[in-house]
Amino acid sequence: MSQINISRAVGINAGPDVIRPFLTDFRAWPEWAPLGHLDPALRREYHGAEAGVGAVYEWSGSRETGSGVMTITAITEDHVQIHLEFHEPFKGSSDHTFSLDPVPGRDGSNPKDVTEVTWTMVGFQSGLRGLVAKLFGKLEVRMAEAITQALLDLKYRVEGEEPVGEPDRVRAES
Repeated sequence: MSQINISRAVGINAGPDVIRPFLTDFRAWPEWAPLGHLDPALRREYHGAEAGVGAVYEWSGSRETGSGVMTITAITEDHVQIHLEFHEPFKGSSDHTFSLDPVPGRDGSNPKDVTEVTWTMVGFQSGLRGLVAKLFGKLEVRMAEAITQALLDLKYRVEGEEPVGEPDRVRAES
């Protein structure tokens, strides 16, 4: 089984309480998450809780977006955890953690209400396809690019701004 680890972070000019609903309500995801950008005709279904733990989002789309299901598994004040299962074009699973960390000002306060949002993905892909994807790095590169763009889209959506193409505002972590 091949494992992929990706972590990206961006500073958003808002507090965690403003950002969290964008993460815990799958109906808000088309405004910023990668799948909608890749396939505008993506079919979506929502099950379980309206939002929060137990909310389920199923999708089916083009060859590029494939099909799968995401479930919100845990929420704390500073974390949102989601489990994802891909069904097509390949089988795989991944766990995603969004960390919401207020950025302190020089005096230890948070006067500008800035939050660093870190999206960490730990993915698993079995069989020969998983080994090939890991060896050639295409899957990992594509996922890292999608996460980077999604974080920028989330930032612009939360802040009410239009994207200006500044990918260097996203910090990559190993």
